[in-house]
Amino acid sequence: MSENFFDGRGYPKFKTRQRFKSFSYPPNQVKLEKNKVYLPSIGWMRFFKSRSIPDGFSLKTVTIRSLADGWYMSIRIENTEVPQLNLQDLGQVKTTIGCDLGIKKLLALSNGRV
Repeated sequence: MSENFFDGRGYPKFKTRQRFKSFSYPPNQVKLEKNKVYLPSIGWMRFFKSRSIPDGFSLKTVTIRSLADGWYMSIRIENTEVPQLNLQDLGQVKTTIGCDLGIKKLLALSNGRV
């Protein structure tokens, strides 16, 4: 960071803690139990559980936000039962088709189909 100043690119911009209204935790650091959540460096806290996490979903990210009327937690989940897409190597692809969105015709393909 200080290299930019010493290389003549500009002065440092001072940032306060009040500038950031949210912070996030990665998936393996947060624990959920009923209506309690464990946040590292904060501990166990109660929260209002508006919806339950369905079976087959895993916790990805927890974000804590500060708004005018209080603190809010949003939880990002991922369905672990959805199969992962297997992408082929570009060398294995034999044919490709391009598509173009138009005004008169909605879709035109490079192989001549409209």
